[in-house]
Amino acid sequence: MKKTNWMFVQRFTIIFSVVLFFGSTNLAVAEENSTAIRSVGAQSCKDVVAILTEKVDDRVVAALYVQWLSGFVSAYNIDNKIFDAFPIRAPGDELLRFFVALCAVNTDINFVNVVVAGLKAIEPFHAVRPDDLISVEAEGTKYEFYRQYIKASQLYLKGKGQRVVADGSFGALTKAEIRKYKSKNNLPGPPIPDFTFLLSMIENKK
Repeated sequence: MKKTNWMFVQRFTIIFSVVLFFGSTNLAVAEENSTAIRSVGAQSCKDVVAILTEKVDDRVVAALYVQWLSGFVSAYNIDNKIFDAFPIRAPGDELLRFFVALCAVNTDINFVNVVVAGLKAIEPFHAVRPDDLISVEAEGTKYEFYRQYIKASQLYLKGKGQRVVADGSFGALTKAEIRKYKSKNNLPGPPIPDFTFLLSMIENKK
């Protein structure tokens, strides 16, 4: 991967410290004997961020991290009897960007523990049952969001006093209000509820 592709970690300004005192973290620790956990999950976040921002010029490495994350999230879905823990369907990097952004402010924690805590933190946005996917094209990339996540995003914006209808659809009004919110909060990226918007909701949700 090109170094510039991962500069989002250094530009990302949200200060969000993950709370790591979740019971399910013990499960992750118990699994550290597996090859996958030793090779990726047991790495400190400091090392993960360094590998993905400073030392590597090859997307193969990013693909390995995405593969590990995808498997971990799939197992999490099964273990917790939910349809899907992560509300955004997008090119693989989006999933990785979310957790690397958390790692960037939790550098001394093992990657697997940050992933487990992050999945706990986004519980309000889990798809608990099969749900419609809303497709959105942004800057040449196709994103898909679960309808209930779009609705949760709209409800969040309404709670912040913005003019949006919480109907679970992604129209011009929702796009405009997300653009306004991201501009106000200095969030990078297109006017969609991407990983930066999700992190901001976690940080600011009352």
